[in-house]
Amino acid sequence: MFSMHYLFVYNATNYIVSGVIAVVFSGVSFLSILNNFIFFRTKPSFNVSLGALIGMSGLCVFFSDEITQVTLRDNTLKGLGLAVIGTLIFSLGSSISRRNHGEGLSIIPSMTIGTVYGTLAMLAYTIARASHFVLPTSITYWASLFYLVILGSIVAFLCYLKLIKNIGPELAGYTTVLFPVVALGVSCALEGYSWSISDLLGLVLVIFGNVLVMRKQPLKNIFISKRPPITHVEVSNP
Repeated sequence: MFSMHYLFVYNATNYIVSGVIAVVFSGVSFLSILNNFIFFRTKPSFNVSLGALIGMSGLCVFFSDEITQVTLRDNTLKGLGLAVIGTLIFSLGSSISRRNHGEGLSIIPSMTIGTVYGTLAMLAYTIARASHFVLPTSITYWASLFYLVILGSIVAFLCYLKLIKNIGPELAGYTTVLFPVVALGVSCALEGYSWSISDLLGLVLVIFGNVLVMRKQPLKNIFISKRPPITHVEVSNP
């Protein structure tokens, strides 16, 4: 969650726009449902199952145009693959966090150990891949790095792991439903991304699927009309 997830997601941005990656990442809640069933034997409710089905269908609709037009040599497919792997790694990290909470481990010490391991893993990867280190001098680079470290990582992960502890990974993953909306807007403004009908329909299905996953009240209650109880009134003859 603190290293390999970033590595795959950021490499995916070399091939596809960040807004599309955000749509892929919104599948975290659906992957968390699968992980809970595999690792914790938690059976999803009807709401969760239906929401996951609709959400995954939305992802398929969203990427229908891209998938039908790419070939095995197309970088778009490579970018989607990297984004999917990064999302899967993040969902597995959420499941490990749930396990840690169940073992009574505190969030901050666990997160500190995780970030140290992640830093060491990325350091080893960088040493193996890079011939030499170069420290950028751009103010924009250091400002964005500071934002990512403080707000995008420490604060964001603390809040997210706290959510996992309180409501579980599948419901905490619902927060990712807002990512595609914001990211696709930024991609339209800065990366030249253009919308299509399938994009809009797929995004709506993804959002609706996440809403069903988050919904506490069983969906079937909507279709059951609640009638007031019948009371018997005794009428005496005058």
